[in-house]
Amino acid sequence: QWSRSSGSNQTPTPTIAASLGIMAAIRCAVLLCLLTSAAASAGAGIAARGRADVTPVEKVIKLLNVLKTKVEDEGITEADSYNEFSCFCKKVTFGKSESIKTSKDNIGSLSADIAAKTSSKEEKTTELTGRKEKQESLSAELAETVARFKQDQ
Repeated sequence: QWSRSSGSNQTPTPTIAASLGIMAAIRCAVLLCLLTSAAASAGAGIAARGRADVTPVEKVIKLLNVLKTKVEDEGITEADSYNEFSCFCKKVTFGKSESIKTSKDNIGSLSADIAAKTSSKEEKTTELTGRKEKQESLSAELAETVARFKQDQ
């Protein structure tokens, strides 16, 4: 496909067919470059779109992070509620303990009062029984005295 020209310095010169082949090869190379750059652009677009679309693993990680945050927030809320309830329980328990201690002291003194009043009641009941007996005897004596006075008159 190469022709030789006449002369001592012979350099090959391409024929028309060969130059058409070279031109076709250049066109193919340019077309290949264009396609490669287009594919790279499309790949970048796909990659960019792929980053916008979240993979299942990324979804799980995101879900776990959201769940972790939610659990931490609930933990803080629960800790606050627990502290509030704990303080309430401590106050109420302290108040009840003091009330129980005071009531036990009162039970002792009130039991002593009840025992004293019970013995006082027994003494007074005995005294009342004695007075009733005395009143009956004095009433009987009075009745005799009145009956004798009426006879003497």
